[in-house]
Amino acid sequence: MAIVLRVVSAGLGILFLVAGVADVLRRTPWGILGAIGGLLLLLGVVMDLRRERRERRRD
Repeated sequence: MAIVLRVVSAGLGILFLVAGVADVLRRTPWGILGAIGGLLLLLGVVMDLRRERRERRRD
């Protein structure tokens, strides 16, 4: 179940990032917010994966 949530979160992050960049290129005001949201989602997934890997190394 956790892997499904990570894949969905990463997919949404990529979607928001691509949509945000496309909006920035079209010069709409919401593009930057979309791109930032996508980056934050991807950053959260990466941080979660790194934390889990560290916990597995300790055990």
